[in-house]
Amino acid sequence: VSSPNRPDLVRKAICSGYFFRVAKKVKDGYVTLSRNNTMVYMHPSSVFFGTAGPNWVVYHELVLTTKEWMRDVIVINPHWLLDVAPSYFKLLP
Repeated sequence: VSSPNRPDLVRKAICSGYFFRVAKKVKDGYVTLSRNNTMVYMHPSSVFFGTAGPNWVVYHELVLTTKEWMRDVIVINPHWLLDVAPSYFKLLP
């Protein structure tokens, strides 16, 4: 799937399939929204590692070593979550 003029459409489509793998930026890393607020971190192979990082991401997998690391992340708009999974996200505090 490609949309060179509208990359946000592709990211929103990925978000709709992986909405249960969303993480929000907090002071020391990220907190997952669907795994009991687990602290996770940007994987060292990510372009975002060592930077302030985006505020909201969808990740493909978590790798557990000394910490839980997110791999294969994309930046999302948090407003998309209510569009793609309204019944799931209206239940969160």
